[in-house]
Amino acid sequence: MLITICIHIPQETQPTRNKKTVIEIERNTLPYYRYKPEPALGSANIVLYWDRFVITDQTVDFNIPDITFIDREKKIALIIDIAVPLTHNLSNIEAEKITKYENLTLEIKNIRKLSNVSVCTLVISVE
Repeated sequence: MLITICIHIPQETQPTRNKKTVIEIERNTLPYYRYKPEPALGSANIVLYWDRFVITDQTVDFNIPDITFIDREKKIALIIDIAVPLTHNLSNIEAEKITKYENLTLEIKNIRKLSNVSVCTLVISVE
């Protein structure tokens, strides 16, 4: 969508003979709170999944991590989970997130034949 804004400038302050100056602004019509990035990005060797279901051979309780990064060339994967806990839960949240994805790390490692799969927690707090 292209929005045209007309600004009227008094004739005595105008640098040109036009009676108005036109400014064109390209604006995305989608509000920021409805923006959803693509669920998968990548190339031949690297894949980045965002909030996407991970298919496994066995049933795994928690199989939708926030971000999954897989490097096929180096044979490594990184599961990133983002948490914004209350202040009294800060000490427990990191260990809780790591144990939450233990079964998923084993499944990804076996299915994709990777050498290392690790879980990284990103804890955001005001304190």
